[in-house]
Amino acid sequence: MGLLVQQYKEEGSKILIKLGERHANERVAIVDALNQKRAEMVSVYSEAKEIVVDAVKDLKENSTAQFEREWRKRQDAIREEIAAGRKISEL
Repeated sequence: MGLLVQQYKEEGSKILIKLGERHANERVAIVDALNQKRAEMVSVYSEAKEIVVDAVKDLKENSTAQFEREWRKRQDAIREEIAAGRKISEL
């Protein structure tokens, strides 16, 4: 009977050791995966930040330039219409 108890204890200890090793390996794999995802997220966020900063910079620099170009085109069109109207009324 003592031999049977001893064998159960040894087998139980082996099972516990294997479970502990498996748990440690799984934990390492999970931590590695989390670290890799974190690095990917940092990379994506820094790229996105650069894009947003560049877009804001472009808007600050070019927003008035684009508006001015549009305004000048409208002004030229209005002047042409006025000039055409004067020519017609002079005839």
